[in-house]
Amino acid sequence: MIVTVERIVPAAVTRAHPAAIALPPHRVLAVCEEPFGAHPQPLYCPVELASPYRDDFEHYERWRALTGDPPALAAFVDDVLRAPDAGAAYRDYVGPTRLAQLCEPEAQAPEPSITAGESPADVNGVERLIVLGARQLAARARAIGARVLIAGIGQAFFAARLAQLQLAAAGYTLRVMVETGLYDVECGAGGHGYLLAYDNVVRARRLSAIDDILGVLACGADNACIAALGAAQIDRHGNLNSTQLGGKLLVGSGGACDIAASVEEVVVLTRLAPGRLVDDVEYITSPGRAVRSVVTDHGVLTRAPAAAGRGPRDETWTITSRRRSPPTRRACSTPWIPPARTASAPDRPDSPIDRCIPTLHTTSGSPAWAATCRRACTTTRRCPRSTSRSRPAISRGSACTAAAGPAAARASPRWP
Repeated sequence: MIVTVERIVPAAVTRAHPAAIALPPHRVLAVCEEPFGAHPQPLYCPVELASPYRDDFEHYERWRALTGDPPALAAFVDDVLRAPDAGAAYRDYVGPTRLAQLCEPEAQAPEPSITAGESPADVNGVERLIVLGARQLAARARAIGARVLIAGIGQAFFAARLAQLQLAAAGYTLRVMVETGLYDVECGAGGHGYLLAYDNVVRARRLSAIDDILGVLACGADNACIAALGAAQIDRHGNLNSTQLGGKLLVGSGGACDIAASVEEVVVLTRLAPGRLVDDVEYITSPGRAVRSVVTDHGVLTRAPAAAGRGPRDETWTITSRRRSPPTRRACSTPWIPPARTASAPDRPDSPIDRCIPTLHTTSGSPAWAATCRRACTTTRRCPRSTSRSRPAISRGSACTAAAGPAAARASPRWP
């Protein structure tokens, strides 16, 4: 195989760090030395081997902009990637000063405010999805006795962090993992919203690799692992599609297929929109065997666990939580909406965010979890738990208890 490395070192260095030798020498055909070869992603390693550096979030956004501008992307490819020395051209493109700054230790972020902010008039769809997802993850983790939670990227990661904080406040230990080797990720103010960020790597309580997380901790008959995943499509069988839509390639599965095939249970988070919940997905990225909950920004669908053995599975889904105000008719085009069924009476207001929700804020350019009251019930002008006194921030070991606990079970002949 051909290996790209940050730095070529003398043999004496590798002899002093035998645990860092990932490949035996006889399997390496060629070595390409490319400093900052992982940019804009981070590099975490012992300083004796190479100089570590942090994420370059500005260049993440620059790459996103390039992918949406074909002429600019073509010019970048011609001027930088096809240059005689592409590595040097790329480092010049980023700038030596910027690269040097990424290698410098980041200043400690200030302690986030412990005072609740003002209550906005409403919550948006993404916030509602994250809170519903966190609530469902917390409930299902307790139900199955899960000890670890493996999180996918984006909203699934936010929901996983929030679920961990809610459970910790209730005295239940649930450790969040990331497939690349991060175990017991920091879920409070010290963590970062991007699951693969350098800050999450350095603050994880244990570091290993993909084969350890997916091959040991997330699999096996007694893995006690629950997963939070996202998807572009999900069908009545629970199968997930994050690979292609309408013939166009999406981001792909990453480790989602391994996770869905191995863990004890999967909670899927996705926005409710036409073409999201379908009879059959266009492409099966991840199998639906372990999927028992589908969380959207308008409600939660659940189904019974798979029967023992290889018999047919009951594909009936039940609405167990729904938003007070229904979505538009266009968003309701879901072919496998459950039929009307008898449900128990509600034990709480029928609102996905009843009183207070923990929400993500930005403090001095660094994400920080803070408890913020938000008005969600149409019958109250202000959250009943919101007062003028200070509320402890989640980073101090507290959580918004009103957001914990599942909503009352409800069924409906239509969505939601």
